[in-house]
Amino acid sequence: MLTLGIPGSATTAIMLGGLMMWGLRPGPLLFEKNPQFVWGLIASQYIANVMLLILSTAFIPLFVRALRVPYSILMPLIVIFCVTGAYSLKNSVWDVGQMLVFGVIGYLMKKLGYSPAALVLALAVPAGADAPPVPVAGAPQPVSGPEAASFPAAPVDSSAPALQRVSYRGNVLRVRVSNPGRLQIRYVRLDRLAHVVETKTVAAHAGVNALPLRRWMRPGRYRITVQALDAAGNESRPLILRLNVRR
Repeated sequence: MLTLGIPGSATTAIMLGGLMMWGLRPGPLLFEKNPQFVWGLIASQYIANVMLLILSTAFIPLFVRALRVPYSILMPLIVIFCVTGAYSLKNSVWDVGQMLVFGVIGYLMKKLGYSPAALVLALAVPAGADAPPVPVAGAPQPVSGPEAASFPAAPVDSSAPALQRVSYRGNVLRVRVSNPGRLQIRYVRLDRLAHVVETKTVAAHAGVNALPLRRWMRPGRYRITVQALDAAGNESRPLILRLNVRR
């Protein structure tokens, strides 16, 4: 996030918005313009890791007891703390309503398999963050107009397999392709936070390819994305299959 300015989760998206509100734009120039902040942050992470090791080792019995608290008691406490924190910000019931609405939106996004990082980034990053960067003196500038060179489009690889259909039957994934090639299959688990479980590449022949599902797949909801790869490794338009694994 610090080197490229691209958040990878909802937490780093909030950090990105906070840094930009204070005039710090994450990216390659952050190390050059604000070295005190960057190296101070890195040093604080080392210190935090040491303190976390000490505290977690000392309070493991307490953490284990906290996990034994019944959900019927833990959930009302969480709601009370959330409502109190939202109301204490401006002593406004409107803030509490916003908190409840976005809580429902986050729950629906989690159930449908959408990552909340994009929504948090859109709300946290201030206006003007998408403005073009200021040109740096001495840096090469892009050429436009009649002086710009034109390059021919890359030829389309006609030998790449074209996906026609993806289906699931009898614990076997069936993929129909037009001609031989390679297929990339990505397994994403959707029960909790959507995350990629495995990505693999297999050889495919023309026609229907029967691919048995992975044995490690535990019961739950999955999204399987299948893409064809050409000789250069370019990915085709994906075909997506959602399924519930029951054992």
